[in-house]
Amino acid sequence: MEFGVAESGIPLVAWKGLAREERFLYFMGGVHGDEPEGRDLMIDLLDCWLKNDLGVPVVIIPEFNPDGLIKKTRVNARGVDLNRNMPTKRWGAPLTPSPGETDMTRYFAGAEPGSEPETRAFIRLIEKYPPCAIVSAHSWRPQVNYDGPGREVAEILARFNRYPVTTDIGYPTPGSLGEYAGRERQIPTVTLELPEKIDRKEAWDIHRPAFEEILNWAKKTVLQ
Repeated sequence: MEFGVAESGIPLVAWKGLAREERFLYFMGGVHGDEPEGRDLMIDLLDCWLKNDLGVPVVIIPEFNPDGLIKKTRVNARGVDLNRNMPTKRWGAPLTPSPGETDMTRYFAGAEPGSEPETRAFIRLIEKYPPCAIVSAHSWRPQVNYDGPGREVAEILARFNRYPVTTDIGYPTPGSLGEYAGRERQIPTVTLELPEKIDRKEAWDIHRPAFEEILNWAKKTVLQ
């Protein structure tokens, strides 16, 4: 289904499972266009799950920032970091670059909170189909970072990928998805940081059983 349109006019597409529930398990990638590893992992997840009856209501968004993916830039077509544009209480707080980073334009939070069409479309989507948990795949220093009550989901992933589980990505992230969904709305929210340039097949082989275990977790806990 199309849930919005990026600045360039490219549709924002999500695949929603047919199970009828009040809450949905979200998986997303491509938030930053220069991190294609997360997008690839979500496409492989979608390809696999389209062939199976999951019995769990899922929403998969492989390419949240299609303009950035085309241009291979962190930011969207308007030069905004979508993971700093969520309308959080701390939006607009001073930004600190990641270690070793000097280009602060890559972290531009937008002219105002929720200024970007992608951000507004996502907020409408989760209001219509509320998440029971969110897993967002990125690539940087391998870790499983969680916000809000997301530790259990993070530990499931870590059992398979052996990445460290963290509560702090290493620098402030005002306006991030983790802050918006995890900390402020208490939705279990996990940022899966894959190694940069990880082999696509390797990433899928590692995470396929982890994603299946997250489905089982959802069936036994939040979706009962």
